[in-house]
Amino acid sequence: MSENEVASNKPSHVVGIGASAGGLEALEKLLSEMPADLGFAFVIVQHLSPDFESLMDELLARHTPMPIHRVVDGIEVLANSVYLIPPRKEMIIADGKLLLTDRDPAPAFTLPIDMFFRSLADDFGTRAIGIVLSGTGTDGTRGVLEIKKSGGLVLVQAPASSKFDGMPRSAVGTGVADKVLDPEMMGATLQAISSASPSFSSLTLLEEEAEATPHWRILIVLRERYDIDFTLYKPGTIGRRIERRMAIGNIGSSGDYLTRLRQDGDELENLYRDLLIGVTEFFRDPQAFEILYKNVLDDMANKLSNERSLRVWTPGCATGEEAYSLAIMLHELATLKNKPLNVKIFATDLHPGALEAAGAGLYRKETLSNVSDERLERYFIAQSDNRTYRVSPELRRMVVFAPQNVTKDPPFTKIDLVSCRNLLIYLQQPIQDKILSLFHFSLNKGGVMFLGPSETAGVVESEFDVVDRHWRLYRKRRDARLTSVSRFPVSSMSPVAPMIPTGQIPMVSDSAEMPSIPPSPQSETIRLLKTYDALLDMYMPAGFLVDIRGNVIHVFGDVAPYTRSLMGRPTIDLLDIVVDALKIAVGAGIQRAAKERSLISYGGIRLGDDENGQIVTVTARRVQTSQVVDTSRPEHILLTVAPQQDPPLQVSPQGHGENIIPVEALDISVEARERIRALEYELRYTKEHLLATNEELETSNEELQATNEEMMASNEELQSTNEELHSVNEELYTVNAEYERKIAELTRLTADMDNLLQSTDLGTVFVDTEARIRKYTPAVASTFSLIPQDVGRPIDHFAHRIRDPHMMDHIRQVLETGERIEREVQNRAGDWLLMRILPYRTEEASIEGAVVTLVDVTQLKGTEEQLNQSLRDLRVSNQELQQFAHIVSHDLKAPIRHIHAHCLKMRGLIGDSNAEVAGLLDRTTTSVKHMNGLIEGLLAYSRIGAGGAEMTPTDLNSVFQTVVQQAQEEIDGADAVVVADPLPTVLGDRIQLVQLFQNLIENAIKFRAASRPRVYVAAKPRGQHWVLSVQDNGIGVDPKFAESIFEVFRRLHDSETYPGTGMGLVICRKVVDRHGGRIWLDRRGGMGSTFYFTLPMMEADFTDEAIQIEQTLDELVGSLQLENGAPAPKLGD
Repeated sequence: MSENEVASNKPSHVVGIGASAGGLEALEKLLSEMPADLGFAFVIVQHLSPDFESLMDELLARHTPMPIHRVVDGIEVLANSVYLIPPRKEMIIADGKLLLTDRDPAPAFTLPIDMFFRSLADDFGTRAIGIVLSGTGTDGTRGVLEIKKSGGLVLVQAPASSKFDGMPRSAVGTGVADKVLDPEMMGATLQAISSASPSFSSLTLLEEEAEATPHWRILIVLRERYDIDFTLYKPGTIGRRIERRMAIGNIGSSGDYLTRLRQDGDELENLYRDLLIGVTEFFRDPQAFEILYKNVLDDMANKLSNERSLRVWTPGCATGEEAYSLAIMLHELATLKNKPLNVKIFATDLHPGALEAAGAGLYRKETLSNVSDERLERYFIAQSDNRTYRVSPELRRMVVFAPQNVTKDPPFTKIDLVSCRNLLIYLQQPIQDKILSLFHFSLNKGGVMFLGPSETAGVVESEFDVVDRHWRLYRKRRDARLTSVSRFPVSSMSPVAPMIPTGQIPMVSDSAEMPSIPPSPQSETIRLLKTYDALLDMYMPAGFLVDIRGNVIHVFGDVAPYTRSLMGRPTIDLLDIVVDALKIAVGAGIQRAAKERSLISYGGIRLGDDENGQIVTVTARRVQTSQVVDTSRPEHILLTVAPQQDPPLQVSPQGHGENIIPVEALDISVEARERIRALEYELRYTKEHLLATNEELETSNEELQATNEEMMASNEELQSTNEELHSVNEELYTVNAEYERKIAELTRLTADMDNLLQSTDLGTVFVDTEARIRKYTPAVASTFSLIPQDVGRPIDHFAHRIRDPHMMDHIRQVLETGERIEREVQNRAGDWLLMRILPYRTEEASIEGAVVTLVDVTQLKGTEEQLNQSLRDLRVSNQELQQFAHIVSHDLKAPIRHIHAHCLKMRGLIGDSNAEVAGLLDRTTTSVKHMNGLIEGLLAYSRIGAGGAEMTPTDLNSVFQTVVQQAQEEIDGADAVVVADPLPTVLGDRIQLVQLFQNLIENAIKFRAASRPRVYVAAKPRGQHWVLSVQDNGIGVDPKFAESIFEVFRRLHDSETYPGTGMGLVICRKVVDRHGGRIWLDRRGGMGSTFYFTLPMMEADFTDEAIQIEQTLDELVGSLQLENGAPAPKLGD
């Protein structure tokens, strides 16, 4: 790359991104919404494991088109590129190049994000941008301070959107974050910066310098109208709120908006309300309130009594949710401990509207989400609309709402708990320090200060013991006067207002342009005070206003002749300020004025060592205000110094009940003795104070020793915790190793899947829920004319070669219903394809797409057509054979009848004359009968094959009775017993079922043994079938013939012993087959035979259990269990 190309590719800004635990998701969201052409370079510094290679570059590449580089030492950062820190390295940036160093291999506490941010601030200054994302700890907090100090920009992920909010909360707590956003919102912010000026000091002050004056004048207008100095707020907060109102009103510049505010009082009120940021809720941060309840309020409630009240102050209460939350907890504790409810909560705020809403105590139901059902029922009253609730009267009586500006109004005193959460974060640091000092002043010793999670005790932290550092609970250690309470300047002209451009003193001289905004009473008071100061300068003699300790409070007139030049540290002690000649008179005057109500005057005091020195008179008098009840101790003392007149005049105190006292000549010895006595008294007091202080120090030393022991114990606990962390770390390494193995397995599986898709001849397309192509196999590419770049495009954008105009409708149907669709379709070449569309289901069984599969079934289709044709031919042949058998059997019966008739006639003619011929005729007659039986059997068999009668509900009990009646002659002749259990009704052909039972029962009687024949018929349900059995005690059948006995003309005995045709069981099987059942012989052998056959149940007889059995058991297995394991029915006599 040439030098010109490198120069043109230099980034306008470098964005340092710090992330730790949970940072991957945040980085993905950040880069997904980040424009790729901003001209910025992005450097990601993440806490990485030293033992495993990071896959961050592969993971992030899916979310941004910008090139991603793993940093190598000395790489130059270029615009529109992303850089990742490698493992086991620390990184800085210098001269636009990233420099790497090896991390110390020994376990140590490192802050790589802080290190990089500091170098980024040094190298790029105002072109540096720091972003802090999800993570634990505080890494990045110090770095953002450096970036802000150099004039850069700081963005922080909103803690609510962070998986781990330690780093974001710590960065927000610095107060330098320009914006706190979700990661996906940061891209738009950076895009706005890229189109603005190349350098900036604050996101909200990107306007031209010339527009700073209108911006400042907006705050002047607000101060004049509402008597609130918003210059004490953080400029970023004020700027964002003003810009928000400008955006809402579609106003382009601050000047136009200033004009709008001067003309529109409603808009000024809206801006005022926005700037106050009244964000609050009941029990905000429930865990914090739980700790407050257990660690603070519980102890305070124990001290409640009729004499001892509990005083709580909640400044910045907004609409009162926090004050009522405290009232609820205190009421619960007082009730639980049976203590008097001697509690008073002072809730203050600037905004009258907010105080009015808080006093009404009316809240919408959705704002009470953190209030438990028990508390809601106990402390709130539902209104008629069922959408709002009002606090109960007893809770309302506990809270006093009052207007107060905490930045300038006096604080409440003798307070046990100050709860000021998320107010200080909007104010600048100096005013934060002042307010914290006021809180310290207002609290009793042992009182508790409760701040927001992003706030700290700041400059007064040394005066507090920490109750809970995370939730910012502090306990006041001692009563001590903090000078910052009374001496902090809060004027808008002070350095607290950095938004005022240098050299521009705010003067609102064009008040005539603002007729709609009247001057406030505060401005009238200021002008009156200035008038008083002018009168004092005109008529007040040279003098000093001091307190009873001699500290100067105010100076009147020209006191230069009476004071001396000071060197070193300044002082406010008047005795150190006045010249030596006045010290005794001044000291004596202060001492006497503090004790006496009369006016004290000393004259004849010569200034200087020569006789020409000026002689002056010193006058001391107490200044007492009417509000002070204890008049024995004055608040202030006024000392005046004036040239002495000759002769000295008497001084009149001008009322107040004082005596007129002449000017006294200063007796040095007397005054010196008075001064010595006063000093001795002060010395004794100082000694006593020192002794008390020494005792306190000894007590503190003991406390420190106890604290040291606690620290040692805590150190041991930390060591054990450290060991536990080491073991947890090892476990994490193990888990990480397992994840790496799983990733390796997934990688192999992915490779296997890719090879399978590439090698299969099966045409398959995977689409998502929007019918966009996710993957496809090469076999289907020609059907849809697909190329690899088409992944991600909707499938209906492609012209396919399938003759199915409804294919897209089928895909959408599968996506909606989850039901598979199969269709046989043809392509344009005439080939047949089996198209299957199935839902793509995840492990959670949710549908995230569809799978379209195309299988070439052209050959299968041809084979199927051939089989169908063969089947049709077989059916025709079968019909012809059945017709042939019927015709042949029918035609044979006539000759056989003739032969049988002739034989009988010839037998009658011959008689007994010729025994041999008679025997031949008898045997011929027998053969003819046998032949006739065969023909009858063939006819019966052919009738069954031809179809028979229509299937109708048939009662098998009736069938059984018909058979018994028809075979009654054979039954009586054999003296047989034929019985049956109750039999079911089935859907069947009655004639054929009679034939079935008749053949089985007649065979049972025919093949009887020597004992009396017994035949038993039974039926049992199984699944959706009836299993019927015909059991006898005859000669039985050898199990090896269990199948062959069902063959045509198959006989096991000669016709002379057991006459028959061998067609009976063949007809039985044919009848059972036609009824959808099967027939078999019990294979166990033994005495007698048992034939089983099944017939389908009627639908009315189905049961859930029967259906389940039928679906889960294979019919063949079930039949074998019945054949081999079912006990044989017991025959009765």
